[in-house]
Amino acid sequence: MRPKQRINKDQLENLLRQMPKVKDERDSSQIYSEVQIGLNKKPRKFKVMPTIALAAAIMIFAIITPLFFQNMTSQNSSMDDAAQETKRSGIMEYSNFNDDAADSETGNQLESINKIDGNNAVEDEKPNEIMTTDVKNQTFVVSNLDEETNHIVTIGVTAHSESAMSDDGGFTFPISLIVSKNEEESYFSALERIRYELNYAELGLEEPLINQGAVLSMAYSAGGTPMTMIEVGELYMSYSSMQQTTLLNEIDETLRWTPYTYHEFTSNGSNKGVAIGNSEYNESISMTVFAKRPYFKYQASEQTPIFLVRSQTEFATITEAINTMKTKPDQYPDNKVDPSIPSTIQIENVQTDDAEDGTVRIILSPSSVLTNTEETIFALEAMLMTAKEFGFQKVIFESTQDGIIGNIQLNEPVDVPYSPNPIPYPL
Repeated sequence: MRPKQRINKDQLENLLRQMPKVKDERDSSQIYSEVQIGLNKKPRKFKVMPTIALAAAIMIFAIITPLFFQNMTSQNSSMDDAAQETKRSGIMEYSNFNDDAADSETGNQLESINKIDGNNAVEDEKPNEIMTTDVKNQTFVVSNLDEETNHIVTIGVTAHSESAMSDDGGFTFPISLIVSKNEEESYFSALERIRYELNYAELGLEEPLINQGAVLSMAYSAGGTPMTMIEVGELYMSYSSMQQTTLLNEIDETLRWTPYTYHEFTSNGSNKGVAIGNSEYNESISMTVFAKRPYFKYQASEQTPIFLVRSQTEFATITEAINTMKTKPDQYPDNKVDPSIPSTIQIENVQTDDAEDGTVRIILSPSSVLTNTEETIFALEAMLMTAKEFGFQKVIFESTQDGIIGNIQLNEPVDVPYSPNPIPYPL
């Protein structure tokens, strides 16, 4: 083992003398200045928040990037699928078109049908032909009835007081129910039963005043004419003049389209001195069947049916009556009785030259928009009921267009309905 060598002081000094000479060329003022600068310089702070924000941005970018590319891939795939579907649909439509054309040439295809939006079937456009929509059998009147097997029970009702009211009172009109006949039940028995079964509030109507205890039955006058006996109780003695008017209107609307156009009030079996409100009745009353009043549109809410409601105003001619059906009748603000003829239907003239045979001609302008829709059906049927109010039996709607709207054939005589506002029955 090699012995450890130790360097004494003399040797160390000798080694230091042998090293290169190092001299600081700066003077004392320069050294002092540099020392002061170092002392005054603030220590550098490490900024944490920018570093954290940068790290968070990198993490978010790393998460979003795969989703972004995945979404682009999905969209491209969907566009490709849609393009393929469009191409297939175009091929099918082209094929159907060729097939239809071939059938038309051989006389086997009478008309072609185009599907719009996959729902509404519309006939190929032909000059002056009605465009049809899916409103088969929609009607607001009773037109066809097998009277051997069915009754039409009409009940006079009044629109809800908060929805249809004027200074003349409520708007009164009939509703109609088709009831099967049977040997055990007469017309009046069916009327007495059914008028208590209806939920009038759900229809947007007031409860009829005859439901406050009146009893209706059939009788015969001294001359053998069928008539209606109406037994009333003491409650009717306290009626106001407005209630009295409404009661009489509801009775008229209940009976005037039946064979029982005469009625007589009784109280405790007597027809003498029967008090209703401020009036006293001693004999039978003949109601006015043809009241010469137009019909308007009434719907209390979107949840209730649409009704044909009779005007409170009488007109001298059917022309005047039909013209007023284009505007709202007088009523309280925000009430729900609306025009029955829309602005899209223009009437050039109303001709009664054929009045002797009970026919009226309603000339529709070529600019009228006639489509097989609820609005148009309602307008034409309102005019049919108005014609009936003036005693006409038939109506011809003359138009430059041809076709059927609802159950109405244009340019041909159409029978006026039996009554308005059919209600499905049994309920």
